[in-house]
Amino acid sequence: MPRRADDIEIQDPPLEALRKQHSCVRRTCLSCLSFLLVLLGISLLILKFTLGPQTKSLKNVPSTITQIIPIYDFDNIDTIMLTEGKERSKGVEFAAFIPKLVIAPIILILDRDNNFVRQYRPDIESEIKVQPTGWKKFMVFMKTPVGDHRDQIRIDWHGLPTDAAFIREYYDTELKKRNFLIDSHSETNEIRQFTFSKESIQGSVYINDNPTTPETDAVSLTVNLDINKTGV
Repeated sequence: MPRRADDIEIQDPPLEALRKQHSCVRRTCLSCLSFLLVLLGISLLILKFTLGPQTKSLKNVPSTITQIIPIYDFDNIDTIMLTEGKERSKGVEFAAFIPKLVIAPIILILDRDNNFVRQYRPDIESEIKVQPTGWKKFMVFMKTPVGDHRDQIRIDWHGLPTDAAFIREYYDTELKKRNFLIDSHSETNEIRQFTFSKESIQGSVYINDNPTTPETDAVSLTVNLDINKTGV
């Protein structure tokens, strides 16, 4: 008996079906990429308009700082500024929240052997391994900061009646006595600067000396450290 036209089902050729499936996958990937780009854009805007770190002005250098770092000429210090670690990195952490919210589950699903974590976030590898559930591993990602949470103290001098070369030599010698490493240094006719470090403490000394003036124009000592761990 002849079949009615209503009973006949027209099927696409296999090649056409594959093309449609490929197009669907491509649209899905493009949609996910667009979504991530929008999230990144929002995060950058949040970072741009988030208030900068709040800095405190101190009257005296904290005593524990003086036990760790040599301080030249207490009497002629102009300013002592302290920026707490949570203030320094709040903009970065706020902006990173949404990307972390999206990316962390993807990493946990795809990186079963912790290869990505081992290579790019070795600081949390051991903590990730001991977590019994995916949710707790996710929370490790969310709680771990991406910025530098160390506190920063900056001490400035202006118009010091001392030769710039002597100040440079003072800090170089005294820091080495306290087992600091001098990491890098550079000098020009007017500028002398170098960085130093020991364990989790990092800092820099910047000296501005105009040869045409009889005094050292400016000296700046900046130190990054975790005040809570050093007991300041």
